[in-house]
Amino acid sequence: MNMLISSSSFIVREFVSNIFSKIYKDITLSIVKSIDEVKEIGMYDILFIHIPYKGYSDLHKAIDVKSNYNKIIILDSFKDFKILEICIESNLDGYVTDFEDEYEVKYILGKIINGDKFYDSNVVNTAMGNKKIKNEYMLTSKEEEVISEVIKGLADREIANKLDITELDVKKHVNNILMKFNLNSRKDIIIYFNNKQSGVM
Repeated sequence: MNMLISSSSFIVREFVSNIFSKIYKDITLSIVKSIDEVKEIGMYDILFIHIPYKGYSDLHKAIDVKSNYNKIIILDSFKDFKILEICIESNLDGYVTDFEDEYEVKYILGKIINGDKFYDSNVVNTAMGNKKIKNEYMLTSKEEEVISEVIKGLADREIANKLDITELDVKKHVNNILMKFNLNSRKDIIIYFNNKQSGVM
């Protein structure tokens, strides 16, 4: 795997390169201060780009070099909602604000390598709250029906029979709910929506 790390910060370049080298023994790293230094972007599988404060031009450079062959992860230590919004609109692969430890890095990179997206949930939730967007408005009526059955503890087959849909449709709706609310499991759905109904949230 070929990876490019771009950051104007020496500390960030060292930290990120050390942690990726520790996790992936077969990784080839190229480290630069600016994406402008790179002539052949297409040779990298992953571009890890640290965006400086109000670094919108750096972000647009990253978007301009995006192809179907590479993944782009943006590190935004300043948690700039505008940068987050641009990342989402541009369908970039990852948006992170920091790393807890190497296990988190491995988890995030694993998701992205497997074709999933990863966006820092705390910043996304805060940004959504600031724009007064409620997750409930993003739910389809069928997803609402599925939630009401999931919190009763019903299995996919039971939900499918009750709602007259296929088990595959149930799985799809559950997956969408997990993604929209940044939850990890059916148990999380049950806890989240039971707390919401009882007014704990």
